[in-house]
Parts: sequence; C-alpha cells; structure tokens
Amino acid sequence: MPINVLIVDDHQIIRQSLSALLKSDKDILVVGECNDGSQVMNRLMAQKVDVVLMDILMQDQDGISTTARIKKMNPSVKILALSMLDDLHNAQKIIQAGANGYTVKTSGSDEIIHAIKSVYRGENYLCPEIYKKFIRHASNSVDTGKLFELSKNKIHSLTKRERDVLKLIADEKTNREIAGELNISSATVASHRKNLLRKLNVRNSIGLAKIAFSSGILD
Repeated sequence: MPINVLIVDDHQIIRQSLSALLKSDKDILVVGECNDGSQVMNRLMAQKVDVVLMDILMQDQDGISTTARIKKMNPSVKILALSMLDDLHNAQKIIQAGANGYTVKTSGSDEIIHAIKSVYRGENYLCPEIYKKFIRHASNSVDTGKLFELSKNKIHSLTKRERDVLKLIADEKTNREIAGELNISSATVASHRKNLLRKLNVRNSIGLAKIAFSSGILD
C-alpha cells in the first residue's frame, strides 16, 4: 500500500511542485492539497491520510495550530513540517505541537522523500540544518562540563556494538544504512536502538545524538 500524503501550503506553485516531485516515487500517493490549515480537518475526515506535509506560515490558520488540532483529533496521522525557515525556534514550536519531523523547502527531492518515509515508519526526522542547530543549542543549554561527565558515565554502560550503532545514529544513518555498514540485520539494529534508548534514558534519536556528541565518543 502506498503512503497517502496530504500537502498543506498556501502557495500553489509549491503545492504543484511537491505533488510532481512525490509522484516520482512509487511508494507515495498524493491524495490531496490544501491552501491553508482551516481546510485540513475536513480532508482528514473525508479520506485516509498517512502523512501531512505541513507548511508553517500560512495566512489563515498557521501550521503550528493546525498540527496541534490534527494530533488532538487523530494522533496516528504523521506530520512532517516543510518550511522555508531553518530557524530552531519554529522547528521546536511545531514539534512541541506534535509534528513528527521538520525539513526545509530547499532540501533535495531525495531528502524530502526520505523524510516522509521516516515519519511514516514512526521515526522522528530533522533535516541536517535543524539537527545541527538543535545539537548546538542542547549542548549550550546546560553546563558543558557536567553534561560531558554525565554522558561519559552513561556511555560506559554500553557494549562495543552499541557504541558503534550510537555513532552511526549520531551521523544520521538509517537502520538500513547502519545494518549495511556493520554487516548485521535491520532487525538487530532496531533492537540495539531500543536498548540504547532504555540504557541512556532518552526518548528518541535526537536524545541519543545529544549524548553521543557530548560524551566525546565522536572525536
């Protein structure tokens, strides 16, 4: 079954360009377009949507409030913010509202398609520009020395294989890419990822990357 995608953007040329781009991938089906957030709820009730591509700045109803409404009504719908803005503030606001990922409109077609498929699988996704800003912000928001010591202590609890997987996660590799590099199955990578989340007491890949960067194991 294809991934049913709804495009929400107040610029027609953007919607048309995205629709044409996504039609090139056999796993994705564009099921509709909306030019502002106020139209989205009716579309979600009228048809099955797996992933919403959500613009942030729209004239009538913005993407942040629309995202919060969607998640309240139907939490299973995945939302990928797609914006001209690469600032961390807006990324944090829409993610706090419930978005599963954030990328920018200047991204290449391969990255946008990869982001859609990632959030559809239940993964969190941040484009490289926002990801790097998030890591810098996270590292600067607490005492660096204290963060380093806490992260270093947590890293000691990991096996060598878990450390290898952690490094590749911090390098933004997918489960399939990690499996190929380490010559193990994707299921084994998923198991390692689950163990890392538990051992390091974080919720997602962003938390894992933060610990990897602050612990010094990427040096």
